[in-house]
Amino acid sequence: MTVLDENTRMGFGLEQMRLGNPHGAIEQFRQVLAFDPEHAAAHACLALCLVDTRRPFAAEHEAGLALACDPENAFNHMVAGIVAVERQKYRLAEEHLERAHAIDHTQADVYRWLARVYGLTGREAMVMPTLREGLERDPQDVEILAALGHRHLELGAIDAAEHHAREALAINAESLAANVLQGHVLLRRGDIEGAKRQALMALRHDAGNVGGLYLLCGIKARTSPMMGLWWRYAAWMARFGDKYTLVVIIGSFALYRVAVQLTADAGYPALSGLLTIAWLLFCVYTWSGVRWFQRAVQKELATVRLKGDF
Repeated sequence: MTVLDENTRMGFGLEQMRLGNPHGAIEQFRQVLAFDPEHAAAHACLALCLVDTRRPFAAEHEAGLALACDPENAFNHMVAGIVAVERQKYRLAEEHLERAHAIDHTQADVYRWLARVYGLTGREAMVMPTLREGLERDPQDVEILAALGHRHLELGAIDAAEHHAREALAINAESLAANVLQGHVLLRRGDIEGAKRQALMALRHDAGNVGGLYLLCGIKARTSPMMGLWWRYAAWMARFGDKYTLVVIIGSFALYRVAVQLTADAGYPALSGLLTIAWLLFCVYTWSGVRWFQRAVQKELATVRLKGDF
């Protein structure tokens, strides 16, 4: 692979990331690293893609390699911070993000992720000022605009949220974050069809997009509370994959055994039998539900495409 080939592959990978195709980007970055194992940017970008494909442990490894290759790079520290957020290591995340800010205070994404850490750690008063400072650094950053919009929604300021959604969509009509935000705004206003259109616009680019899936869950809940509950549970399980599904089943087994023992000791053998049936149904549903859910999402997308909405 020549230097030109390496740069070209990096460009292809970054373009796939921009288009919301992390799986396609992963292969490009791995090809770069096959030629140059110490390519810090490729490690960092690969880490972001692994986060997007719900592989946080592998992402943590790649982020560590990026920092080992270039420990004074702001982007590498920001990526390490993002991975730490996904691993729920908030103190470590804040350290990396603050280091990234100290090296280069112009990166708007650093402010967005710092704001997220503040929100996750209960420092609500710091969220909005941090997002606004990030927007001052880059008024054209659609992710910051979307984050501001979501913050306004949380505070009940629907008009302000819609203003930021429209600003973001005017800059990039294909933005996943902007389309999801606009969908939530429309859902709050009672426009179910409009919200669904925005959700499917986001999912068309990335069928596993968490924001789009949860927006679709909210829409389903408006039309049927029970269906909405199923969608929310299935979307939550879909984020973790088979490994964590197995962990959930094992954890539920421990609770099931305790419940069976307690009911048997209390003299309710019939109830113990019902608990056994309920647990078996839960296992079948948990193991198969994600696949049913993915088929349901694809069915929604296919229906809209047939209608010509896109």
